[in-house]
Amino acid sequence: MPQSFIAVNGEVSHFDSASGLGQILTTQGEAYRFHCIEINDESREINIGVKVTCEIWPVLGGYEAVNIAALDK
Repeated sequence: MPQSFIAVNGEVSHFDSASGLGQILTTQGEAYRFHCIEINDESREINIGVKVTCEIWPVLGGYEAVNIAALDK
């Protein structure tokens, strides 16, 4: 991974509305966690199975999906 972000496409494979935590599985088969504040429509909600585009950023202990935009609703 580069030190700056990379843009990827994927699908929401897990999302727990109560905790706000979820996971995106990229089209390359990599999984990245995210927090609901990174969903860019400000809803803090997203359905499992929604196709998304996002950026992958390095964080303490790994990488996270940020700036998440749904490609379908």
